[in-house]
Amino acid sequence: MVYSLLSMKRPLLLILGCLISGILIEHYWRVVEQIAGRHLESGAHLTILFYGLLLCSWYVLYRFNSARLATFLLGIIAIMIGMTRYFSTNQVPVHHLSNFVKTDELVTIEGFLTQPPEFGIYVAQTAGFEKRQYLSVETTWLEQGGLRSRVCGKVRLTLSDSTLPHPAAKTFAYGDVIRTRLLLRIPRNADETENFDYREFLRRRGIYFVGYLDHDRNIIKLPDQQGNFLFRWIYALQARILQFFDNYIALHAPSAFSPTADALQVIKAMTLGNDDELTPLVKAHFRQSGLYHLLVVSGVNVGILVWVVHQFFRLVHIPPRQGNILLPFVLFLHAGLTGFQFPVLRATIMALAIYLALMCNRISDPLYSLAFSGGLILLFFPTALFDVSFQLTVAATAFILLLLRFLQQFPLWERLSGAPYLLRMPLLTLLMTVGAMLGVSPLIAWYFQRIYLYSLVSNLLALPIISLFLPLSLVLSFFSFLLPWNLLSPLVFVDVILAKSLMFVAALFAGADVMILRPSPVILVVYYLVMACGLTLYRRKEKVVGQ
Repeated sequence: MVYSLLSMKRPLLLILGCLISGILIEHYWRVVEQIAGRHLESGAHLTILFYGLLLCSWYVLYRFNSARLATFLLGIIAIMIGMTRYFSTNQVPVHHLSNFVKTDELVTIEGFLTQPPEFGIYVAQTAGFEKRQYLSVETTWLEQGGLRSRVCGKVRLTLSDSTLPHPAAKTFAYGDVIRTRLLLRIPRNADETENFDYREFLRRRGIYFVGYLDHDRNIIKLPDQQGNFLFRWIYALQARILQFFDNYIALHAPSAFSPTADALQVIKAMTLGNDDELTPLVKAHFRQSGLYHLLVVSGVNVGILVWVVHQFFRLVHIPPRQGNILLPFVLFLHAGLTGFQFPVLRATIMALAIYLALMCNRISDPLYSLAFSGGLILLFFPTALFDVSFQLTVAATAFILLLLRFLQQFPLWERLSGAPYLLRMPLLTLLMTVGAMLGVSPLIAWYFQRIYLYSLVSNLLALPIISLFLPLSLVLSFFSFLLPWNLLSPLVFVDVILAKSLMFVAALFAGADVMILRPSPVILVVYYLVMACGLTLYRRKEKVVGQ
């Protein structure tokens, strides 16, 4: 059974497992770093030749029907690819900023923004709430001690108080080139006792330094532009959509922390993944009620987007085949508008794999599509394996699919499939919530040491609200850069009411979380193995007629 699953009949499962193993081996033991060191980059052509020989050897074994040897060699290749990809992603070049600058050093840098500015609300101990702006800058030049050097490496700038420029005087966007004099510092963890490693979190994103300014006049916006033209266009659309909601907040919200303003921030978070300006109280309510996953743009949003797009294609009489060709462009645009977050990328790649199979008249296996999307993300972003959002979205989706496939073996599933819509949808949502909880609860216990008692009830109550809220929010986001906001004001009003209803449900079940002890890694591994094997290997025996 195990060999049939991890054989040439299902090679993607073998490749994914070995790719993950290679990433873990390099992460914990640094094998490639100790053997190759910095010579791997200079000997890239030899590395490519080596992998070419391995692939040729695998093909020869496969053609001569040496299935077991070919499977073994394919696994070895995947392990080595995982090791080298993780090493090359974390390798620091000679001209990297970290080789020139020490911590708490005052320098001048020049670079461009690699993503739109992020906004956040910081809870200060004395001044209450403090609004902050974060800039992710890819440095190109460094001025240090009268010397100007060509460098690379990302810096995360924090602007607050006197360093936060007025929006009417100075604004920033993706691709803007800036020059600034600032203090560079190695990121520090706020609390060494917490499980969240802020320094490692930033390093997985290529950020080795954080910067602080004395005044906003120390940052200058240059007339040049960098970055990708397509990304600049996508992020410009994102800025217009966010500005549309901000204009509504300015005209209809009495203060920045009013219920209407909070509702509009929830709309921005659930539609575009922009949760920077959510207040700590709103975040706490959604987290404690087990609804925090709704604030993260994920597969639910992608599924509803696909439904909305299909309805639009039907309305304008676009044939299904042409619609399937246009759909990938819509999904890519949506992924860009949400900042290419891992849950969105996973759902987008998975949806594209399913639609590609349909266009080729093939039946797609959702679990196999999930493995393909996860493997593709890890191939390009191997550090995503240690990202909490990536782990949660993969675990939740996998266990939802496993649970539904397991239940399809029983006659009760046929009755559920034929039940009325108003009964079928709540029950399906309940089952999907159970599957998601089976997948993510151990990870939540590992990272946050908490369990949420009423998440089943809160998710069930949130279902009808989400069914109306997300399609309306997506339609508003689309028309916000086509029509003036005053024409869409009635729809925004309805969307705000739905968002407030969702906030009410979250507040109703807030405080129902329970703190638990952090489980050991062995318990996590055993849990996932037992649950996955139980849902996968069990096959219900059918009765034979006439016996």
